[in-house]
Amino acid sequence: MIRYFMPGALMLAALPPIASAQPVTAEALRRDPAFKAAQAHLARDYDRIVAETIRITEIPAPPFKEAERASAVAVMMREAGLRDVHIDEEGNAVGIRPGTGNQSMVAIGAHLDTVFPEGTPIKVRREGDRLLAPGISDNSVSVAVLLAFVRALDAGAVKTKQDLLFVANVGEEERGAFRGVRYLLQRSPYHSRISAFIGLEPGNTGGITNVGIGVRRYTVTYKGPGGHSMFAFGTVNPATAMAETIVRFDRYRPLDRTTVWNVGLVSGGTSINTIPASVSMSVDMRSTNAADLDRLDMFFRKAVADGTTAENAARGGAKGTVAAKIETVLPIERPVTHIPDDTMLLRNAVSAIRSGGMEPSMRSGSSDSAIPQDMGLPGLTLDSGMEYVAPHSPTEAIVLDRPTNLRVMGNTLATLLLTANQ
Repeated sequence: MIRYFMPGALMLAALPPIASAQPVTAEALRRDPAFKAAQAHLARDYDRIVAETIRITEIPAPPFKEAERASAVAVMMREAGLRDVHIDEEGNAVGIRPGTGNQSMVAIGAHLDTVFPEGTPIKVRREGDRLLAPGISDNSVSVAVLLAFVRALDAGAVKTKQDLLFVANVGEEERGAFRGVRYLLQRSPYHSRISAFIGLEPGNTGGITNVGIGVRRYTVTYKGPGGHSMFAFGTVNPATAMAETIVRFDRYRPLDRTTVWNVGLVSGGTSINTIPASVSMSVDMRSTNAADLDRLDMFFRKAVADGTTAENAARGGAKGTVAAKIETVLPIERPVTHIPDDTMLLRNAVSAIRSGGMEPSMRSGSSDSAIPQDMGLPGLTLDSGMEYVAPHSPTEAIVLDRPTNLRVMGNTLATLLLTANQ
C-alpha cells in the first residue's frame, strides 16, 4: 500500500479536536512505569526488529501465495508469547494477548503479501542507513514491528482491558482486495468481538490514514477479424479502436484533485505485419470522492463505446467490425471510506502522536483499514516506524533512523493501548 498526502482534498481542514480529558490520558500513559518499560524494551529490541525484518522479507509472499511467510510468522508469534496462535481459514496468522476485562478485542494487523510476483529474486542488501529489497517496506518491516510490540508489552507487564488480537494478514495488495481483513471482520470466530482495527504500514512521520481511496480497475478487450497488413488493409483495427478510447478517456476533467486514472497495460497482436484480431488494455481509476469516481467510471465507459464506434464508422462494413468488452479486475470493489472525526480511535491516535512530540498528518490510502471504515467499525492505518523509499519497485527500501523509528513505534503502541483500555 502507498499512502498519499493530498492537501485540500482529504478532509484536512483541521485535525479532530481532542476532548479535554484525552491528552491527560495520553500523557498519563507516557508516565506509566509499565509503558516506559515497554518502550525501553523496544529500544533494546531494535537490532532484533531489523534482523526479523530481513528474515521476513526474504520469505516470498506474492499475492495469494503467502502461506510460507504466514507459517513462519506464526512460529514467531508463538515465540513472542501470544496465545491461541494459528493460521485461519483465509490464511491469516493470528494470535491473542488476553486482556483483563470484557470479551471485546482490538485487532492490530500488518499484511504479509507483497506486490512482487512469484520468482522475484529477494535478497536484502545494505547501503549505508538503508536496507533494500522488494517488499521490505511494504510491508515486511511492519510485520516485524507487530511482533516487537508483543515482546515489548510482555517485557513491561502491560495490562489491557480488551484482548489484543495480533494479525499478520493476507490479501492487501492487488487482487487480494483486502480478503484477509474482510474475513477477520466479517466471518472469523472473532468478528463479533472486535471493537477497533489498527493497520500498520511503513512510515515515520506521524501519519494517520483516515480516508480510504476508492479504486476501480478494468480490462477492456477489443476484437476484430484481423488479417494481413497489406492484403486486408482497410479492415477495422482493434488497436485503433483502443487508441481512440485512450485519447477520449484522457480528456476527463476531474471535479476533485484526488481523482486520478491510468492506462497501465496494453497488449495483443500477432506480428508487426498483421492487423490484430485482439488487443486489450488495463485501466486503474482512483479517488477519495465517491461521486467523482462514479462520474469518471461513466466517462470511461462512454469513451470505450465512442472509440469503438469511431473505428467502425471509419472502416467497418463488409470486412467486419470491432467489438469491445469491459471486465472488472478487482473481485470486490474498493470503496471510498473514511473514519468520522469524532471517533475515539482517531482521537487516541492524534493524542498519542502529539504526546510523543510529533504532529499527526492525515492521509488517504488504499489499505486494510478501509474495510472496517466501510463497515462502520473504527479503523485506521498508522506508521510502523521506518521511512519507506521507492515502494513497489525493485529498489524498495527502508531507512534506519533509530531515534525516529523508536519514537514512531512508541506513538503507535500508545494508540493501541489507549484504545484497548477503553
